[in-house]
Formats: sequence, C-alpha cells, structure tokens
Amino acid sequence: MESVDHFGPGRAAAMAVALSAANPKNLVSVLGAAAAIAGVGLDTGQDAVAMAIFVALATLGPGIPVVLFLVTWERSRRALDTVREWMAQDNATIMAVICLLIAARLIGDGISGF
Repeated sequence: MESVDHFGPGRAAAMAVALSAANPKNLVSVLGAAAAIAGVGLDTGQDAVAMAIFVALATLGPGIPVVLFLVTWERSRRALDTVREWMAQDNATIMAVICLLIAARLIGDGISGF
C-alpha cells in the first residue's frame, strides 16, 4: 500500500482502472444495477440515461477525495491522510460491511422481484 503513495498520475490511473475492473464488489454492484435497470422495462435511451446516472453516482465515492485534493491540496491533505490511515487500518471491517450491504440489497431485490 505504501508504494501506491509514490505512483505518478499515469500509473495511478492505470492501477485504478485495473483494480476497479477486477474488484468483485464493483462487478456485483454494476451487474445488480444493470439488472435493476433492465427489469424496469425502459426503452434503450432511457436505459442508457439510467446507467449513466448510476455511473455518475458510483464515481462520487472515489471522485470527491480526488477533487478535494486537486482543488484544496494543502487544506485537504491532512484530512485525506487521516482517512487513508483509518481505511488502511480497518480495511477488512470496511470491506465486510460493504459486502454485507451489497448482499442484503441483492437478496432484498431477489425476494421482492425488483
């Protein structure tokens, strides 16, 4: 994890794409959203708009810290470092809670039939 702190912008972007594409949590989330959107019965254009909205909302989590860092570099650095340290320390707990929430949502959708 510490080597990631020294990545340049290009290598960081490539790593982000690779990790997000290979992450089962992301795959389940995207498949769940696609199934929910497809199950509504919208036309193709509306499906595309709904999926674009999902993608925009899904990028807020990683996007907000990036924008904060770019806009208010010096002020946000301390706060972002604190969050990074907390996430590194409690990564297993964070991932367990996220997976539990995704599983509960998918089970709920499955039981209710969307």
